[in-house]
Amino acid sequence: MSKNTKIAILILLLALIAVGVGVAFLVFGNEGSGSSGSPLSKRETTASSTSKIGQLAGTWRYKDGTKYSFKNDMTGGMTVENYTYKYTFTLEGSSLKIDYERPEVHDAEYTYEIVDGKLKLIGGEGTAKGEYEMERVV
Repeated sequence: MSKNTKIAILILLLALIAVGVGVAFLVFGNEGSGSSGSPLSKRETTASSTSKIGQLAGTWRYKDGTKYSFKNDMTGGMTVENYTYKYTFTLEGSSLKIDYERPEVHDAEYTYEIVDGKLKLIGGEGTAKGEYEMERVV
């Protein structure tokens, strides 16, 4: 298998994972989740960049090993195996929007919440619409 074919397959797999996992993902509203957690309100998340990211800052791992990192400067990356797809993200209310630098990776939007130290994402636009739970690693 040629190097270009391997790269194309890797990009395709990563795009599929991004769609399926989606950070990218982070503090859902309690819409039907039955959670007693207290997601940040829109007023709280728009107060400042630092307060927006607060609990989200750091690196989170999905069960398949995919990692999402979120930095205070609203940048991050999705790491699959040994490759990182860089992105910028925005938070508004309980919405997380991820804008990947590479055009072949689909941008994604999630509803998110952090409950009991775990990041939960519900896929929205640009995703497979699944629900994902991640654990903090850093």
